[in-house]
Amino acid sequence: MNSLGGIKHALTGGRNEILLDRKLGEAAKLPLQRMLDFAAGLKRGDVFNGMGPA
Repeated sequence: MNSLGGIKHALTGGRNEILLDRKLGEAAKLPLQRMLDFAAGLKRGDVFNGMGPA
C-alpha cells in the first residue's frame, strides 16, 4: 500500500526509477497522449455521449 512517507521517499530519493527500452517508451507515448487528448476534449466539450456515425 502506498503511504505519504513512501511517496516522499520515492520522489526525493531518486530511487525506484523505471528504465525502459527507448522503442518501448516511444510506443507507450501514443496511448498516453490519446488519454490526455480525450481528457482535454472533455474539458472543452468536444467529446459527446451517445452513438456516433457508423
